[in-house]
Amino acid sequence: MKTAIQLYTLRREAADDLEGTLAAVKNAGYDGVELAGLYGRSGEEMKALLDKYGLVPISAHIGLNSTDEQTLSEYEKIGIKYAVVPMTRKPTEDTKSELLAEISGAAEKFSAHGFIPGYHNHTYEFEICYGGRPWHDYVMDAIPSAVAELDLCWLEVGGGDAAKYIEKYRGRVDLLHVKDYVGRGKITKNDGTPPAFPLDAGLDFDQRAVGDGVLDMKAIVSAAKDCGTKWLIVELDEPQKNTTALECATRSAAALKTFIN
Repeated sequence: MKTAIQLYTLRREAADDLEGTLAAVKNAGYDGVELAGLYGRSGEEMKALLDKYGLVPISAHIGLNSTDEQTLSEYEKIGIKYAVVPMTRKPTEDTKSELLAEISGAAEKFSAHGFIPGYHNHTYEFEICYGGRPWHDYVMDAIPSAVAELDLCWLEVGGGDAAKYIEKYRGRVDLLHVKDYVGRGKITKNDGTPPAFPLDAGLDFDQRAVGDGVLDMKAIVSAAKDCGTKWLIVELDEPQKNTTALECATRSAAALKTFIN
């Protein structure tokens, strides 16, 4: 397995200095990046920068409203392998069929451009169930050619079990989104020990660098290895309290190397 970062984690840094941010990503030890926008660059310009720093353009998050030919063509020039739906509106009983059709339509467009489609979850895919099955399973049934880019933090906050879900989608978990957390009733690791940085008083939830929270990363990475995961992709929506996004990215890269090895 190799490591990458979703550049959304460093979006503020990249907006100010894209090339400097890519250099920092490489210096942190990452092998590749997942994109979420091009920061005003063309596909050719982004590819040249990634090539300069030896970073593999693995994938991109492409929303349902951004599947136009021009956007997909720019990503095609970069050479991404996977195109991932990052988020959708929440389904209702009345809209779930329509939403599945939209997701399936996006996957077909991705495939037409040579991308392997994927789907990235948040919490609601596991909180919303129909007939006893989580919404996530309906999405994956609707796009059988797609990989499940499981977001480990949101999966567990939503009530799922990361290691079990990786096994459930064995062969379809090429990409994993890796972020740790503390909060919402989960303030110790599975063995009962506290995380490296306890949850601050009055704070309901805090995203963490890999290994600094409550997830059993050793077990999760072991399950991922066994099930054929190719890329562990670090993503934090916001950095851990009292740190910077780059500090979290750097710590996460170092921690992942120890879990992989």
